[in-house]
Amino acid sequence: MKLATVMRSFGQALKNESIDFARRAYRWLPGGLFRSTLQRVAFRLSRRHIDGALIRTVPRRRLETWAEFEEVVLSQRSHYRGIFIQSEVIPWDALLYQRPQHMAVALGKLGYLVIFRTTSIFEARDMQAVEEIAENVWLTGFEEVGTIQSAVTSYYSTTHWHTPQNYVASRRQGPVVYEYIDHVDPSITGVDTIPGLNALKNLAFSGGVDYIVASARVLEDEAKHFVGSDRVICVPNGVDCDHYKSSGHLGGKVKLPRRYRNFMAKKEHIVGYFGAIAPWLWYSMLQELVQQRLDLGFVFIGPDYQDAARNLPHTDNTLWLGPVDYKILPAFASEFDVAIIPFEPGEIARTTSPLKLFEYFALCKPVVVTAAMQECTLYDEVLSASSVAEFSTKIDEALQLSLDSEYKDKLLERAQQNDWAVRAEAMGCVFAGLHTVA
Repeated sequence: MKLATVMRSFGQALKNESIDFARRAYRWLPGGLFRSTLQRVAFRLSRRHIDGALIRTVPRRRLETWAEFEEVVLSQRSHYRGIFIQSEVIPWDALLYQRPQHMAVALGKLGYLVIFRTTSIFEARDMQAVEEIAENVWLTGFEEVGTIQSAVTSYYSTTHWHTPQNYVASRRQGPVVYEYIDHVDPSITGVDTIPGLNALKNLAFSGGVDYIVASARVLEDEAKHFVGSDRVICVPNGVDCDHYKSSGHLGGKVKLPRRYRNFMAKKEHIVGYFGAIAPWLWYSMLQELVQQRLDLGFVFIGPDYQDAARNLPHTDNTLWLGPVDYKILPAFASEFDVAIIPFEPGEIARTTSPLKLFEYFALCKPVVVTAAMQECTLYDEVLSASSVAEFSTKIDEALQLSLDSEYKDKLLERAQQNDWAVRAEAMGCVFAGLHTVA
């Protein structure tokens, strides 16, 4: 073996060990410490060494002080439909572009002023400034955000570093929304976060917030049982149809990695998944399925969450590409013949509204899901399976449907019905009754 090859292999192994150490140490830190130092290390390492660098969001404008933001933006608040504050929940340029970013952008397009609270620990950049990162959407780490009057503040049910006191303080300034987006489960957030998350959930369910926004019908029913129908809104996940139908992703305009192209060349049909490679995937089923269907190529796209990627099948007909930036993800996923959402049967599968379902719809890809995924099986176009044999059979059915233009038109129609613009409009009722502050 050539020396250069040996050195490259050693260097990559060292990088992987560094990332693994940071991840493991991060999970052992108490939640109250905000896991700040190693969170920064792990995040920066993962950004630097993924398969293909992330395309960092370039701000439209940057205001250096809070006083400047007040003068330039907040002084014009009467021109907006309302002010929406997203509390610290996820890095803007995270490895997965998720609901908080989508909702922020959609509300901004509808004419709301959105302030996305964050920190330099998250963003790997100085956030003692205010950056406009999308139309009417501003990213900042300034604490003064909490002083804005008559603004709606959103807290996510999966964010463990907030406290009941944060909710109380925000509620003095304006309505507080508890976004109940996932069943509280240690496989999603880690075991040590559960007491804190349950305390926040109990606060919300005992009247400590103004609205509960549920992402799934099961979660909606649970919330209504405690606070009544008037204060609960069901807003499932959605899709940015324009992004997935953009011509910028078509016709080879995005160069796919060589190993992806080589893999596709070996198989006539590709079955694909994108999203977190997480503990809640049905790995035992996948292991059997890929062994039985050696005629198919199985592609997985997404970051490793809680070291779950080690459970993926390691066979000649499987390929894990790691994370792919959202901006170019459609070019990768458009190569799928069939898309899958193989969550392990259980409470997470039952209560999850996966973004990827509607994104698959926008790509006009037939979808096979685990039968327990109630938010997916609501749609007649979705195929479902509860065993290895059923998954195999449904994939064959989906391959036939992939040739049906009428069926694909229905998928696109479903996507348009579930666009993030529709979801953002559904959030409008949380702004009702707010008076405008000059």
